[in-house]
Amino acid sequence: FDRLDLVFATTKDLQSKVVESGIPLSHIVRIPNMVRLPEKPIEHKVKKDGDTLIIGSMGRMIERKGFAQLIEAMAKIKAFTRVPFKLVIGGDGEEKTALEKLVKKHKLENHVEFCGWVTDKADFFQRCDVFCLPSLHEPFGIVLLEAMAYSTPIVAYDCEGPHDIFM
Repeated sequence: FDRLDLVFATTKDLQSKVVESGIPLSHIVRIPNMVRLPEKPIEHKVKKDGDTLIIGSMGRMIERKGFAQLIEAMAKIKAFTRVPFKLVIGGDGEEKTALEKLVKKHKLENHVEFCGWVTDKADFFQRCDVFCLPSLHEPFGIVLLEAMAYSTPIVAYDCEGPHDIFM
């Protein structure tokens, strides 16, 4: 950092870390991340009693993204409620095989769908009744902005990125 004239930070957390490393605040410019907005507003269908609640999640399947904790939460939901639900997870990564085993361990095969990398965000978010970002550590979380752009309600851990967006 000592050879840089200027640092661009996308979050307050990143800005604080750069200041802690010795860069003066006057040499840091904060530019929030952005996403492309849909051409037309998305209207979510109103659920009726008995309709399946669709919970969406998306990201690289690595440990710090919290997908294992999300699947564990789905096992608890299945055990304590009669509300029909389905978790749809978009993405891929090194943890996918372990996550699939976790789904089988909890007998959630009819409740969890791995749909791979999502190329049609409008379709994905329109399917979801709620979007869950289970990341234990998330520097920003562009996917949260995407969920908001598609008017999808959000549940997220209070870590760096979500905290910066929602607080």
